[in-house]
Amino acid sequence: MNNAILRSLNINKHTKTRIMATVGPSSMKYEDLKRMVENGVNFFRFNGAHIVEQNPGKGELSYEQANTIVEHIRHLRNEFRQLIGIYFDLGGPKIRVLQVLSVQRSGHKNEVKDNWLQPRKDEIVTIYPRSEEKEKEFETKHKEFEEKSEGLDWTDQSSIKEFFNYIGKTDGYEIMLGGDVEKVTDFAQENPIHLKDGWCKLKILNSENEKLTCKVEYVDSKFEFRPGQGANPFRHIFKYIITKKDENDIERALRMGADIISLSFVCSPLDADNLREIINAKKETILKDESFLATQSELYQRYISKEHEIPIFAKIETAFAVLQEEARRYAKEQEIEVPINKDWNPLLEIAERFNGLMVARGDLAVEVEKYKVPELQRQIIEIAHLKNKPVIVATEMLESMKRGDASTRAEISDINTAVHQEADILMLSGETANIDGDPAKPVEEMQKAIKQAEEERSV
Repeated sequence: MNNAILRSLNINKHTKTRIMATVGPSSMKYEDLKRMVENGVNFFRFNGAHIVEQNPGKGELSYEQANTIVEHIRHLRNEFRQLIGIYFDLGGPKIRVLQVLSVQRSGHKNEVKDNWLQPRKDEIVTIYPRSEEKEKEFETKHKEFEEKSEGLDWTDQSSIKEFFNYIGKTDGYEIMLGGDVEKVTDFAQENPIHLKDGWCKLKILNSENEKLTCKVEYVDSKFEFRPGQGANPFRHIFKYIITKKDENDIERALRMGADIISLSFVCSPLDADNLREIINAKKETILKDESFLATQSELYQRYISKEHEIPIFAKIETAFAVLQEEARRYAKEQEIEVPINKDWNPLLEIAERFNGLMVARGDLAVEVEKYKVPELQRQIIEIAHLKNKPVIVATEMLESMKRGDASTRAEISDINTAVHQEADILMLSGETANIDGDPAKPVEEMQKAIKQAEEERSV
């Protein structure tokens, strides 16, 4: 199926723009998936960052649930007699907030009680890496807080001051980070740390004793510190962008029969070679699993064979992939040789090695500033066309429909622009994975917007 899907995505501008929808807790049922296909979905995306072994949290799926959705998709292929692609998006390295300890000062009536997770500009935030010792310390302090705060008169400033003195701090927050980070002191001190895709920006003031002392440089009025939030050290170089979880997810994706596997946070063309090497190793593992192969179709046997190459896409979401100066810094750090000529474009080489590209505008906006993303989107699409590779435009295309039935005029304009720029696939993320209402409605809305744009383009 994979080769057929890539052929169907060959740069033929008389064909229709495709729609990719992300599956999640809101789109697990067969009937929902069916209506999404009826409304125009061509690909279903599995977000590896939100698929867990068991006990899925809000917005997550378990691997068992993901496999059930794959079975639904296979039935839909037979029912509709059409190609419906499975796109597996590897999560890549993640740094997340694990715990938050807040002892925010009181400035207004009830502020400590009601808004004590909402930081203010210039407040101090201390960041620690995950450790057993620090986890126990946080747990102890949380218990102390609960015991001491029970029955506290939040209108009495002297009581509040006494409470804070008991905790041992009078201002700020303490945060513990986990995930793919060993030393927070590895973060470049001159670069900020973004939380929740830039809703909060922290400036590093000091880096010592295995901790960072930061100051809130910018904060959105709706932002609150919460466990599970993503933390992006600005233009941070990860030692490995393919994590252990990614390696396990590659095998799971292959067992699912994923038509395309995409790599997050691509930094250089060599990432394609590393991904291919792991895919081939996982194929070898599966080919030795006779009991599993015995249950699979002849089509799957051809899919998993050594001769068949699984298409891989690069998610373009780092400064290293699009900015020459940053690409050279990355290459120097990783001891990679790159051309010395001034016209060298790192994205051209990435496009050559991968089978397709995704304009992943969320993290890209954090890495290069959101004001630069529209022009970078245009450039990425042009380079994909130049290399005859399919290209996806993703992130917040119909974000407002996560909370209601109506799209905004700006969102329709965004879709229109992507179609006129001749993107091959437009992607829905949380709009179909974690929507409060019907996941088929954003698909229908996107299809209408695409149809109008394509009619204008054909005139």
